[in-house]
Amino acid sequence: MPRQLRRHVLGALTVAACVSSHASADIAIEWQPIQYDPAIVVDGAAAPADLLVPLPCGGAMAFMRVDTEARADDPLDDQRFRMGAPDISRAPYQYTRKAYIRGAFEDKEKNNTYYYMARYELSRDQHAVIDAWATGAQCPESDPKSGVLPKTAITWHDAQLAAQRLSVYARQEFAEGMPRKEGVLGHFRLPTETEWEFAVRGGTAVPDPAAFNSKTFEMDGRTERYVWFSGRRSAGNDIKPIGVLRPNPLGLHDMYGNAEEMVLGLYSLNRGGRDHGQLGGFVTRGGSYRNKSAEISSATRAEYPFYFVDEAEPFQSESVGFRLVLSASVLTSDKVIFAIEDAWEQTLNPEDEDDPNAILTRMIEQETVVDMVAKLESVQSALVSALQASQEATELALRRAVFAGATSLRAISLTADRIERAQVAKDKYLENLESAKERLAAAEKAGQAESVLNVNRSLIDKLQANLATNDERIAEYAGERAIDETNFVTSVVAVYESSTEESLRKATELLLAEMQKTDQLQMVGPIRQFSDTVSAYRMKPDMTKAEILATQPE
Repeated sequence: MPRQLRRHVLGALTVAACVSSHASADIAIEWQPIQYDPAIVVDGAAAPADLLVPLPCGGAMAFMRVDTEARADDPLDDQRFRMGAPDISRAPYQYTRKAYIRGAFEDKEKNNTYYYMARYELSRDQHAVIDAWATGAQCPESDPKSGVLPKTAITWHDAQLAAQRLSVYARQEFAEGMPRKEGVLGHFRLPTETEWEFAVRGGTAVPDPAAFNSKTFEMDGRTERYVWFSGRRSAGNDIKPIGVLRPNPLGLHDMYGNAEEMVLGLYSLNRGGRDHGQLGGFVTRGGSYRNKSAEISSATRAEYPFYFVDEAEPFQSESVGFRLVLSASVLTSDKVIFAIEDAWEQTLNPEDEDDPNAILTRMIEQETVVDMVAKLESVQSALVSALQASQEATELALRRAVFAGATSLRAISLTADRIERAQVAKDKYLENLESAKERLAAAEKAGQAESVLNVNRSLIDKLQANLATNDERIAEYAGERAIDETNFVTSVVAVYESSTEESLRKATELLLAEMQKTDQLQMVGPIRQFSDTVSAYRMKPDMTKAEILATQPE
């Protein structure tokens, strides 16, 4: 097994533990890369998968890490984003709604969470070797043409079975190489709709909300370079090999088109931006090679029955396949449980005796009538949801206020630079004007021709006009700076009044991380300076406007 290839087996990005000598040192990947990570063959510039999972019979499966912004140090923190599409004609089926996501695994250094998603749809070869291992059959012969096609014509239950079998194989054959959460082994399963849509849109690799919420992820060139859809320009009417086309921003291939992809949850309608209460068949996402290009988007979803209509046979289709995610359980240890309970108490159970939630808690504890307890708990649940929504809105408003203050601070600095440049220009104009006047006086004294004198007079007029324009510009800049200074001071006071030192610290950290991710490095300094100014004002809230402005470095 090549050294470079072995380095990526269950250890890429130093996320998973090293392969143990007794568990998986003998597990070699014998397949060619075109069978398990074709992107690195098709596109020589493509990066290898973040994680390679060995399969039976010398096979492998490629996974990509999907980061979320949910903080690792807060087990109740999750990232909110918008699912669906604002298309009224499809509103009952895939209208926009709020969704929340958190990865199962934690990155302590980056203080965020993540999960793994298969880079490609499960191929026929991959399914065949998993099935052979589970049933005790001989390793199947690989077909160079059909083996790299997505595994379709499989039921939803059998897709679940494949995930279960791979989890068992991984736990038996290379447990020490599997990613873990608090020491507990991860497992393979179908992705949830939330995980699938967050990943197809590009996750944290697409920080611009407009781009993230667009119909499809941004494509450099024609759609057929990224999507297998119906028609002669693309797939025609045939399913295609995995990983041939270009990936999405996370390096995931064929999320749109080729095979529709089954997900974990059951189908429900959308009612006014929330899930409807009735559950139906299973869900597929992304469309297939049978869909027209215009029908495929990040919000595309469909329902299929578990069984053919009026038949006993489980439903399957040549256009329906799946890909897996690698995740983990939530309650993995006492340590995790204690952290969750502490976070719940800190964020949702105020100590204020006059707080409505605290009052409801005491009423529930003292109530003895079962029906009344149930009603009170229902009221408290609604209250807690409202409190959490209010808290999220407050945190978002604080981040926006800090950013606005930092923007004013940066504007002050930029305007000061413009004033300084204009003042330098003024000094130069005055110097040139004085020289021109001296030359005119000398020419007049020497009795030079009127044409020569007129040239000097014209130059003087031009310099005086430029000087007047420059003075107007300085006055305009000074006016802008006065407005920016007022906005800055107003923001300092507003943030001080609407925050604590801890909430300001968290808001600042989140903003700085966002600036780094969105490459807005010019805002890093102003955000830090604004936060420091608010902290200084908190220590001395009777500071005057001049004193607040004086806290800024020259």
